[in-house]
Amino acid sequence: MKQWRALNLSITVKAHIIEDHLLDYIEHYGGLGDFHEEFIEKLHQDTKRFRRRMGSLSDFKKKCDAITSWRRLESLDLVKEAQQKVASASKRNLKRYRDGLESVSGAW
Repeated sequence: MKQWRALNLSITVKAHIIEDHLLDYIEHYGGLGDFHEEFIEKLHQDTKRFRRRMGSLSDFKKKCDAITSWRRLESLDLVKEAQQKVASASKRNLKRYRDGLESVSGAW
């Protein structure tokens, strides 16, 4: 990476993750084996979501600040609770649906 930076080449998100966060990840989770693919997929989803949200910002520092603010908001317990409520409210209630079908089919 030092040689890459010495050439003033841009660093990709993946290269940044490997350079700055990989060791912490390995220490925290005890390796990459079980988590590697999920970790990269999550990174792709997050990157896509943040690009969509921050696409109109051309200043790199402003983008980074905005992403940091979003991350901070997403980590709040109040926000997590609201997300769980929305997720549970939007789930289909298959038991109620099946019960409705049984009562209708019994009428035939």
